[in-house]
Amino acid sequence: MNHFNGSEDQMLDELLGEKLRIYGESEESAPEEIRHEVFSTLDTLNFLGELAEFFTLKFTEAEFSIFEAANDAFSSKRK
Repeated sequence: MNHFNGSEDQMLDELLGEKLRIYGESEESAPEEIRHEVFSTLDTLNFLGELAEFFTLKFTEAEFSIFEAANDAFSSKRK
């Protein structure tokens, strides 16, 4: 639910854009503690993505391969 009207959204976008522009032009970098937290969070998100991929795609492919091999073995015994 959006509580702002169009002009307030535009004003907030401009304000945030200006603050980010000023920060981007400065020579100072982010404090080491913040950098560590950001990279730690990114690593965690990457790990969770890989874990989700494992249980959705890779696990299903492995199950399919097992059932296919079992089916082939069962079919060859019946002949």
